[in-house]
Amino acid sequence: MRGPEYFAAHAPSAQENLRLEGLELTWDPITRRRLLDAGIAEGRSCLVVGAGRGSITRLLAELTGTRVVALDLDPRFLDPADPRYAIRQLDITDPTVLSGERFDVIHCRFLLMHLSDPLAVLRTLARCLTPTGFLLVEEPDMHTWAAADPSQPGADGLSRVIRCALQATEAAGVWRNAIGPRLPRLLSQAGLRVSACEGTCFVSERSDPARLAFASQSLQLVAANAITAGSLTPPELDTALGLIRDQRISVVSPTLFGALAHLP
Repeated sequence: MRGPEYFAAHAPSAQENLRLEGLELTWDPITRRRLLDAGIAEGRSCLVVGAGRGSITRLLAELTGTRVVALDLDPRFLDPADPRYAIRQLDITDPTVLSGERFDVIHCRFLLMHLSDPLAVLRTLARCLTPTGFLLVEEPDMHTWAAADPSQPGADGLSRVIRCALQATEAAGVWRNAIGPRLPRLLSQAGLRVSACEGTCFVSERSDPARLAFASQSLQLVAANAITAGSLTPPELDTALGLIRDQRISVVSPTLFGALAHLP
C-alpha cells in the first residue's frame, strides 16, 4: 500500500462531502449497534481515528457524555467549533503520535485497508487502551460488492466493472480489498484479545441521493485505476455508473466486518 494518503484525498470537497454522507447513512447504524453491544457507557474517554465528517465522534459524545478526540490526517470536514470533539490533524502511522495517552474506547473504520502496515497501527492503538477499554475496528471485504441478481439486464457488466476496479485498485497499492476477515488475526498479533468479530452486508433497492452518491462516486474513484491499467474502458464505466444512478439493478454492498478487542 502507498501509505497514509486517503484514496479520495484529491476529490473535490463538495463531491467528497456528499460521498462521506452516504457512507455515514449506510454504515453508522451498524457501528452504533456494535458500540452498544460492546457495552459503551457514560464517562468513557474516546478516540476516533480517521474521523471523516465526524459522525462517529458525535455518536460517541452522545453515548458517553464526554468530549471525544477526533484524529484525522485530512480534517477538512470536521467542525472546529463543535464542542463535542477536539480535532487533531495527525498521522496515525507515526508510532509516537499518541505517546502516553490512554482511552477507554477507540474506534476506526475503513482505515487499515489504506495503510502500508496496519499491524503497526493496531499496536499503536493497543498501547492507547486503558486496562478496561475496548477497540472497535471496522474494515471491509470489498469482494461481496456486485450485482445482486445476475438475471437483471446489465448485471454481469456491472459486476465485471466493479471486479476490475477492485483488482486494479489493490494492484496499484491504493488499498487492500479484503482486510476485514483478517481482523481477528491482526488484532491477536497486536497483542489484543478479540471478543467478537462479525460481518454485515445488505442488498440495496432504492436509495436516497447521498447513498447513491456514495456508491457511484466510490466506483468512479476506484475505476480510474482500472482505466489506467487498461482493464476497463470509460464507456464501460459510464454504463455501470448509469445502472447505479438510475437504480435499475439491485447491488450487494461490501461486507463490513467489525472486530471488538481488549487488552489481555
